[in-house]
Amino acid sequence: PPSSPLPVREKAWTEVRMRWLARQFGADRLLKAPVVLPDDHWFPEPYDGTEEDARRLLDRIGDIMQVATTSVRLEVCEDEAMPEASGQYEPGLIRVAESELADPPGLVAVLAHELAHDLLIGRGLLEDALDAELVTDLLPVCLGLGVFMANATLRETNGRQGGIVSWWTIRRRGYLNSCTLGYALALFAWVRGERRPDWARHLRLDARHTLKAGLRYLRATEDSLFTPETC
Repeated sequence: PPSSPLPVREKAWTEVRMRWLARQFGADRLLKAPVVLPDDHWFPEPYDGTEEDARRLLDRIGDIMQVATTSVRLEVCEDEAMPEASGQYEPGLIRVAESELADPPGLVAVLAHELAHDLLIGRGLLEDALDAELVTDLLPVCLGLGVFMANATLRETNGRQGGIVSWWTIRRRGYLNSCTLGYALALFAWVRGERRPDWARHLRLDARHTLKAGLRYLRATEDSLFTPETC
């Protein structure tokens, strides 16, 4: 039979926390959540990387996640003021690093993560949990934003100075890696009865590979702590 795409501990954590999120927010939200994609249907407005554009994205994602953003202030900060952080959350305030505005899909993931904080804190959840940030990365998957979360785990930048010097950097972003998020998306699709989800083609290759391997494994073995029944 197919083997699990994740090590046992990581696999079990993902299943337990997906089941927990379904219980906290209602299985219907997961089962009926539309899958949000990086296209004009979901984001029809022009995007030029301004603070006003970022604000529109925040409000749009708030509508998708059912978070009232009218009382949430968005602050764009210089990268030096937020070392090694793409975003920060305080009740009523979300900060994002200025460089994130140049990467709209990545910014969607950052804002979804910070709004997930708002949802979890508003319910008094995860106050003392050691895996709070990991669960906060997982919640947008349950609400239909998993494609953005998986695609934003690494950020690559490159440039050229003059005609001679070129540079390229890559850094990790977020708390869960793309393979864990790929398996979470496999669970998401499996409990919804999606055998070959068309939206998988929008995923980066490592996440897409894990999604497909996870679906093969789940269909063949049904070995999961998160199932259509437990959902």
